[in-house]
Amino acid sequence: KDSEIQKEKLERGSISYHSFHLDKDYRRFDFYQFVMAEDCIVTIENFKNLKYQTFPSEPLMNKQGFWTALNYPSVYDGFFQAPSGINKTVTVAVIDSGIDLDHKDLAGAIWTNSGEVQGNGIDDDGNGYIDDIHGYHFERGIGDPDPDDQFSAYNIHGTAVAGLIGAVENQSGIVGVMPSYVKLMSLNVFGEQGGSDVADVAEAIDYAVSNGAKIINMSLAGQSQSTVIQTALLNAVTKGVFIVVAAGNDGVDLGESTFYSPIGYAKDIDGVIGVGATIADTKQRAPYSNYNPTFVEIAAPGSLSLTGKLVGIFTLDVDDGYGYYDGTSFAAPLVAGAAALAYAYLDSHGKSPTPAGLEDLIKKSSDPIQALDGYIQQCRSLNFSNLYENLQ
Repeated sequence: KDSEIQKEKLERGSISYHSFHLDKDYRRFDFYQFVMAEDCIVTIENFKNLKYQTFPSEPLMNKQGFWTALNYPSVYDGFFQAPSGINKTVTVAVIDSGIDLDHKDLAGAIWTNSGEVQGNGIDDDGNGYIDDIHGYHFERGIGDPDPDDQFSAYNIHGTAVAGLIGAVENQSGIVGVMPSYVKLMSLNVFGEQGGSDVADVAEAIDYAVSNGAKIINMSLAGQSQSTVIQTALLNAVTKGVFIVVAAGNDGVDLGESTFYSPIGYAKDIDGVIGVGATIADTKQRAPYSNYNPTFVEIAAPGSLSLTGKLVGIFTLDVDDGYGYYDGTSFAAPLVAGAAALAYAYLDSHGKSPTPAGLEDLIKKSSDPIQALDGYIQQCRSLNFSNLYENLQ
């Protein structure tokens, strides 16, 4: 009580701050109790190193306001900064309309089948698929999964989804959840069609599992039941693959009479998660998003704002383009990206997350948003800051 610290406090009449290092090894709890017994000590805490945030500043990121709504910039450094950040790569399969493999914002992020020789017409790796260098086109039965030449609203879709997962940091355009340490496997099940055969979808799931994907994004839904897809989902999680599925965009209350696949199977399969869409700036359910507090397990932005009309999520378009898109299709890849982020982080720290473990982690890391009551299971909304904290 006669120390210089005490005198300084009394003279100034306000709190003063002091940092110090201990010369001896104390039991932390005992030391804390001893110090806090002094009336002149307001609080004491262990050293915390706060860093400036270096979330990527790509030229078009001002259009991606949903990152702030997801609380991602504040923890981005923690995920990626050496020496404690991610150093292992994860493969994410995008079962969709194909990815524009030549998009400048995906350079280096495309998965490559190292066992295959491009263009030789031979199944070099013996996996049953010829020339599947970057994935496969199941609708056409060919090795090139690129969107078909005559671009349409349908075959732009897969590129837009992929951009939210893995658009790279290259000072050109935007970024995805994982601007590094991700490889995107392009599995085209649509071609130029607005729909896909369930057999193609199930085969694409099996392909992803057999060829090293750890996360699958399925931004597709249809009002039907399919034992074929259900079986493929069960097989995937049994073999260690986590799957994210979109709720659908018909604005209906899901149930037994309005059963949508594949989201209808998510509630009963640990390791498959169903995603609904919110509007980022209001955090309310997007009006188009299918909903049900049993079937739809978490929400993420599917639109940026609602100012008289919907403003969509800004992401990639084909031919090095960019565009705004609305839908649960674009909420799902944000969750798939979060799952990939968590998987890569845990893998980099010597841990092997299971699909069920990833689902539990993402759910418990969500924010409860009261406006989602009655629409989303336990009002869950994706939150990257909580995810990071729960990984520590």
